[in-house]
Amino acid sequence: MSVRHHDRWYDMDGLAFYRSLKEIKPGLANRLVFVTGDMLGGSVRSFIEETGLPFLEKPFMPAEVRRLAAEIATRSGVERAPAS
Repeated sequence: MSVRHHDRWYDMDGLAFYRSLKEIKPGLANRLVFVTGDMLGGSVRSFIEETGLPFLEKPFMPAEVRRLAAEIATRSGVERAPAS
């Protein structure tokens, strides 16, 4: 399952999204990866430190996405689909 949420969309930032998801589906909240282009911003850095979520800083390479997805799947006990 993949959920994408932009931290600047609508009326809910990434931290609010994470907190809401954590209340509703705590198991899914621990499987999020935060993607940012603003690690210099204090609120983003605080969010990462507060949640302990893995993150990707833009720009990133596809290999980094695969590595994080495999790490989260392993940590969550999700079987990996065979490579095609």
